[in-house]
Amino acid sequence: MSEKSKNVRPAQSRTDTLIGADLRVEGNITSTGVLRIQGDVQGDVSCDADSGGTIVVGKSGNITGSVKAPHIVIGGHVSGPLHSAESIEIQEGACVVGDAFYRTIDIHVGGVLEGTLTPGGLPEGDRLRREQRIRMPEPAAPDEYDMPLADAAAAGGNPEARFGGWRKFGAAFALLVAMLAVVLLKRGSAPVAPPVSDVASAADAAMKGTPAAPAVPAASSRLQVDPKTVAGEAAPLVPGADANAKPGAQDSPPDAPEADTDKVVTVQGVNPAKPAGFFLLVGKESSVLFRKKREDPGEGKRIDVSRGATVSISIAEDEIVRVVQGRNIDIFYQGRKVARKTIETGAWMSFVPQLPDGAIGRSN
Repeated sequence: MSEKSKNVRPAQSRTDTLIGADLRVEGNITSTGVLRIQGDVQGDVSCDADSGGTIVVGKSGNITGSVKAPHIVIGGHVSGPLHSAESIEIQEGACVVGDAFYRTIDIHVGGVLEGTLTPGGLPEGDRLRREQRIRMPEPAAPDEYDMPLADAAAAGGNPEARFGGWRKFGAAFALLVAMLAVVLLKRGSAPVAPPVSDVASAADAAMKGTPAAPAVPAASSRLQVDPKTVAGEAAPLVPGADANAKPGAQDSPPDAPEADTDKVVTVQGVNPAKPAGFFLLVGKESSVLFRKKREDPGEGKRIDVSRGATVSISIAEDEIVRVVQGRNIDIFYQGRKVARKTIETGAWMSFVPQLPDGAIGRSN
């Protein structure tokens, strides 16, 4: 291996210290100036780096150990590394078994070096000690996660980029929880319905064509929906007190009079603007009615009305109706309210409309 430089220091002509060819030294040697070795040295040989000295190994010289000096000239044999801050010269016939650290090196033809070449002068540890450079570690920058947002922003961080995503996620999650709570509360609560008496008053006012006073909801009432359809007419949503009441239950007073099945009472309409083809029933209890043609025998068709329901029941000109069970109800026809006594006696009722021209009966 060979590497040459133009700035190789020539062999020193002067000698400050000489180890002769017939001299054998066992141990380390340290010198200044120019040290010339012609004998045998078993140990490390070094020269003070600040003195700018040189170690010269003659052709008869032999060193078993490291050689360290600003300038090194090898003409003999060295078994060990060479450390030079400046230059190394390996002359013809010289042999070095070891690594070489140098700034410049000159290996003559016939010179041998068995090792690695490392340019740069002295090893890192020696160069640092020589230059007395002790580099103190810089203090670590504080972590942005360990400081307040304002301090992190002042330190050059971007707290919004780090924490903004989590803030948005938290706000969306809180909104979702609030919406779910509102839905659950709505499902668990029931709207308050007005008393049945208020609904009856409203129905009566509607039949007479006068506005009804707003109803005040009762605290203990519940809204009940009766989807029953009577004679093709859809039953509207009505307030009630008990959704579990069975149709046909005996809610009538125990002293209700016996039914007069042979008597037919005429219910005369008073408002021709109201429709004449049906009557309105407001049930305060579960009721059973029968409807038939006047000339037909028997009871006719049964009609069940649940408690709290308000239904429109169609009625033809030749049909009659009576209440056989659950008589605590109100019946309205063309602006007229049927008398309570008529309902309680269970008499048959015939509905006669008031015509626009003042005539009584149904128009052809």
